[in-house]
Amino acid sequence: MSNGNSEVLNDDRDRLLRVCDKLEHFDDVADSLKAGQMEILRRWAKFGSRASDMEPTIKEHLGLLYARLSESTRRSLQLAEYYYSQNQEPDDFTPAIISFHRAYEAEFKLLLLGPLEARLQREGIRDYGDERSILMVGGRLNPTLTLGQALHYVHSDSTVSKFATELDLDVTKIYRGSSELNAMRNDAIHKSKHTREAAGRMRSLFLGQPSILSHLFTDAVK
Repeated sequence: MSNGNSEVLNDDRDRLLRVCDKLEHFDDVADSLKAGQMEILRRWAKFGSRASDMEPTIKEHLGLLYARLSESTRRSLQLAEYYYSQNQEPDDFTPAIISFHRAYEAEFKLLLLGPLEARLQREGIRDYGDERSILMVGGRLNPTLTLGQALHYVHSDSTVSKFATELDLDVTKIYRGSSELNAMRNDAIHKSKHTREAAGRMRSLFLGQPSILSHLFTDAVK
């Protein structure tokens, strides 16, 4: 083989090797791009979700009960489940705890305190309760009444407990469950007990069987 042909072959080989090197580089780039796309999709799935996306999970746990809850209760449950499932900080689940508590408060006021207010109005009672946590003011439910203060009436006031019983509500179950819920909320706010475990215990009151919300209905809901 002549020296000229040999030089041409060497040049072709060098060019081929350079092309192969570039192709390997492209493979690396493609792998990097693919990995980047997967990371973007993962982050989008995690941070692009909305609280309303939690609804199927809540429905699965609560069954027919979910449809009977008020809109504000359902929304608070969605927010609570969102804050619980998306939070990556293990030492502060306060938003989830507060939202679960708010969900119960909304249904408690609608199904128990609302009818109680209407009953007292029909009986002409405009002011009712003790000075520490008055229940009715000027014929309307005290807007600043907390769940803890309302539970005082459910447990200790004969008029309120009698009325709840007339609604076919189990006062004992309501008081027991509500007190446990309220204690968890107070521990989270005042005693720094707002870890994932604490939020999980509160979550189980709502999504476990039976749900704490079911006690507020006069008939069994499954």
